[in-house]
Parts: sequence; C-alpha cells; structure tokens
Amino acid sequence: MIGKQSSTKRVLGFALAALVSAGISACAAGMGATANVGAEAHASMSAVHVAEIEEGSMGAQRATNAQVRAFAQHLVTDHRPFLQQEQQLASQMGLQAAATANVQLPGLQAGVDVNANTQALMMSIPTSRALVEQHMRAMADLGDETGAEFDREFMDRQIAAHRQALALATRFEGAVQNTQQRILIAQERAAVQAHLEMATQIRAGL
Repeated sequence: MIGKQSSTKRVLGFALAALVSAGISACAAGMGATANVGAEAHASMSAVHVAEIEEGSMGAQRATNAQVRAFAQHLVTDHRPFLQQEQQLASQMGLQAAATANVQLPGLQAGVDVNANTQALMMSIPTSRALVEQHMRAMADLGDETGAEFDREFMDRQIAAHRQALALATRFEGAVQNTQQRILIAQERAAVQAHLEMATQIRAGL
C-alpha cells in the first residue's frame, strides 16, 4: 500500500513539474525580452532558495540515512547565503513589487529571512509563484512519509527540484541585463549543478 501511494505521489509530482516547466517556457516567451526579466530572475531564484532551505531543514531533522541528513544540511548551508545575496542585489537594482502586491509567503518557517518586497515579487510573478506552490505541495507530501520512504521521497524531490532550478538559472544567466545579477546567477547555477550531482549519487544508493 505504501509503495502504491509513493508511486502515485511520484506521478503527481512529475505532472506538476511538467506544468511548472510549461509555465517557465511561457514566461520565457513573454518576459525574456523585457526589463521584467531581472525581477523574474530574482523572484524565481529566491523561491528556489526558500524551498531548499525549508526542505533541507526538514530533511536534516527527519532523514534516517546519514548521507541524506548531511546532504539536507548542506542545502540549508549553501542556499541561505544565496537568498541573502539575492535580496541585497534586488535592493541595489531597485527591483520593487507593485504597491498593490502586499502578499506574504504562506507558511514561511521561522529562521527563513525573506523581506516583504521579495515575498511580494515571488507571489506575484507566475514563474516564482508556481515554484512556491510546488514547494508547498512537496512539504505536505514529505510530511506524510517516515523512515527509509522519507529518505527516498526527499531525494526524488531534490533531484526534480534541482533540475528545474538548473534550467531556470541557465535561462536567466543568458537573459538578464545587469552584470552583477548575471554573476550571481552563474554562481547559483554552479551550486545547483553540484547539488544535483550529489543528489543523484545519494539516491542511487538508497
């Protein structure tokens, strides 16, 4: 029964990933050639970091496999400073949400430092909002798992999430106009690539 439920979750997860990818492609067509790509890049990469900090924190607390726990903590350690850098750069670039976009991230964990402007941008831009919604579903699904099944589901989620993040970072790196933003995204892309390789190796051993 557990195996059947896990299989169903994977199917739903892949379907959701496809929807998010479709949304990313649509946004690329509509926003890639405009100045809004800087805000979209900031909001989307911030959404990636928030997801990895929160999911990593859960994994570090609940995983039973030592490698999975270490990897989960590694996510928190790596993504937290990137989130801070994203917000600092957004302030320097003057990336501001619309005055009417007074939206807060739902269920934000204590210790995840996201300012109101970045939260509003994340929830008002389709690409980043889809990532937030996917993250919330992943947290709910992972919350239902325990033991070795949690470890496998957690690593499956990280592989899928990092593949998405890598595709986003690759697109944004070639699309943004601000030099500092391009440099930061290149650093984020390299970290995501390294995490994906680690996650793939760990999952193969579970």
